[in-house]
Amino acid sequence: MKSYKFETTNEYFDYLDFHDCFVEKIQVENERIIIDFEYIYISEQHPLNPYKVAKSTGQCRMTFNEVAFSKAFLYVDLNPVLISDLEEEEEDEKESEFEEKQVLLTDLEEMEFLTFKEKRVENDCFIFEMFGLDWRTTQGFCGLRIHAKNFTLQWNELTDDAWYVGWDNQE
Repeated sequence: MKSYKFETTNEYFDYLDFHDCFVEKIQVENERIIIDFEYIYISEQHPLNPYKVAKSTGQCRMTFNEVAFSKAFLYVDLNPVLISDLEEEEEDEKESEFEEKQVLLTDLEEMEFLTFKEKRVENDCFIFEMFGLDWRTTQGFCGLRIHAKNFTLQWNELTDDAWYVGWDNQE
């Protein structure tokens, strides 16, 4: 098992940013779900970030502990519209209608996170909800829902500035 230099928990959830982060691998082991990321972002307020700006971690691992429930799903568009079918002023526009299709957690390897939320529920348990893009199929949107006691996040180094550093100062 790979060892890491730094470790944090979901107690610091507000200082972690997963937007635009890519999943490399998902493993399910007993009551744990392990997700390896290409990188995630650690805010400048996180106690393990010594820099004055948010930084990228490089490769990292998130482990959900004491998992009680997990679900992975694709959002299937029941009314797909081809771009070639669209006209500038179409009166009878079709609205997309999506249906959840359950898949294996490992089917969402290569998922790109867009949002990640945590909600505390009874018995010191959390519901973690992740929504993103699925790059392995043509379905587009996907999600993960995990009920677990907590998660740990491990990494070895902080590398580049997060993509959004200085974004406010651009014209």
